[in-house]
Amino acid sequence: MICKHCGREIEDNSERCPYCKTPLIRIKVKRICAYCKTEIKKGDTVCPGCGKNVPEKVRELLEKDELNGSVQDDLEEKKHWKEKMDALSFTKNEEKDWDKYILDFRLLILSIMPPIIAIFFKVLVAKSSFLPWYFTVLLVYFVIAMIVSYFLDGEIHRLWSIDKNRKLGEAEHLAFYICPPYTLYFILKRRKEKNNPLLFFMAMHLVLFVTCFLI
Repeated sequence: MICKHCGREIEDNSERCPYCKTPLIRIKVKRICAYCKTEIKKGDTVCPGCGKNVPEKVRELLEKDELNGSVQDDLEEKKHWKEKMDALSFTKNEEKDWDKYILDFRLLILSIMPPIIAIFFKVLVAKSSFLPWYFTVLLVYFVIAMIVSYFLDGEIHRLWSIDKNRKLGEAEHLAFYICPPYTLYFILKRRKEKNNPLLFFMAMHLVLFVTCFLI
């Protein structure tokens, strides 16, 4: 509709003009008896004031007023629910994106932490250890991999049940815990987007792992 004050087009259900801030006054039309001026409501066949018959045309107008009011209420209710569902959908998308960022961060930690800590351990401690240095480095690598994989356990179980349609066995569970490349591949292989970080995580992990034995 058009604002009577500024002349701009505004929504029909607006209570105030968004441009000039003028409150909008809606006048509800009343149907009254032509003889006694008593208000006639929907369903009245005779005037409640004087008892005269209500003309057919007046009854039709009352029906039309009621129908228009119901349609307007339905439209406003549908608009309200649409806005609510749109907001809910946006919130769910935000939560989904946030969960994805958290998962990617955990996978990044899994790809770099085990070999990096193994490298530091080799440089600082392994030479003074009573065990062979390569055995000590592998032991540290596996321990750190198990600790980080613990925070991915829920995602591993969820994806395994979807892919295999069965419960994750102890042997497969252990493989996820001690083999970061396998975990990275299993979780990221199904992503279809172009910026899938699988190759980056895998390459970074393998380079650091090989570096651990070369330095």
